Amino acid sequence: LFIGEAPKPFVAPILDIEENDPSVLEKELIFIEASAAVGKSTLARQLSATLKAPILDLAKVAVSGGSLRTLLADLEAADKSDPLAAFHEGRIPVIVDALDEGRLLSSETGIEQFLISTAELLRSNRTVTSRPKLIFLGRFESTELARQQIELNAPGMTHITANVEFFDKEGAE
Repeated sequence: LFIGEAPKPFVAPILDIEENDPSVLEKELIFIEASAAVGKSTLARQLSATLKAPILDLAKVAVSGGSLRTLLADLEAADKSDPLAAFHEGRIPVIVDALDEGRLLSSETGIEQFLISTAELLRSNRTVTSRPKLIFLGRFESTELARQQIELNAPGMTHITANVEFFDKEGAE
């Protein structure tokens, strides 16, 4: 896990969210979907730098069952509190980037076990349900598979999906 540096320059992409009300983001899980090469990892770094939220880059770190709990336990919270407790309270949300690449690096079995154990971790403490704990970034199929796996193993988790749209001409320039 690492805190990303803000990309320079950074042009915020267009986020398509179900509703315009900011309270829709008061969910435990946020899934951000986009096509290839739209800037999901750049967005992940910007979110990390802005929120001081750690990134788990699945393109670089192989995962399996229990990986998130282990990585969180090894994390030192800024206020020296228990990082697992801070995660459950939504004070240390984790940005899980590169779901697609993670399926290749960790294998389908590894990523499936990671998602199952992540769902179990989320289910183990439901005292806070209105703050983001995990922000997943990936292409449409990978985020859908992650969402389904978590819903199967931790039903009732609050979640929202946002789509990152291609830049308009002005933003691309």
